[in-house]
Amino acid sequence: MSDKEKVATRSKEFIEREKANGTIEKVSGVRDDVEKLWTKAKDKAEIELFRWGSVKEDMPKTWELIKKHEAYQDYVTSKSTDGYKWSKSEVYEFNNLATLRYAEIVEGYLKSKSIDDAKKRDYNQDGVSDFQEQIDEMWADAKIYVSDRMESMIKKPR
Repeated sequence: MSDKEKVATRSKEFIEREKANGTIEKVSGVRDDVEKLWTKAKDKAEIELFRWGSVKEDMPKTWELIKKHEAYQDYVTSKSTDGYKWSKSEVYEFNNLATLRYAEIVEGYLKSKSIDDAKKRDYNQDGVSDFQEQIDEMWADAKIYVSDRMESMIKKPR
């Protein structure tokens, strides 16, 4: 917003987008930009305040590394095992334990000196940085580890 010319130009641009109900709305470029900033800020606040809380409390130095490198991952929103749909509290516990396991796994990598290079490099040229691929793999490993342990508890007769 500090560049008045850009703001003036964006205010004259109109973007058509589909709303949830299927109707099309036109919004100015400025409104679109502000809404994107708002969404990004809201998502970041949600991560900071509601997710990763256990990592933040139990492993504050690791949390600072994760935050610094934006290495946090998306929570699983639903889960099922052998036809059993996990309850919201089970999914919450799964995510909580997975973030703790992930923090343990990713800490050493985030301390390494190769992080900045990995963020710029795309070895297999698939459009995803080597850094992102590495942390995604660590997140997948953490989820598998926690899932294996939780599934054995969930499968027990209730």
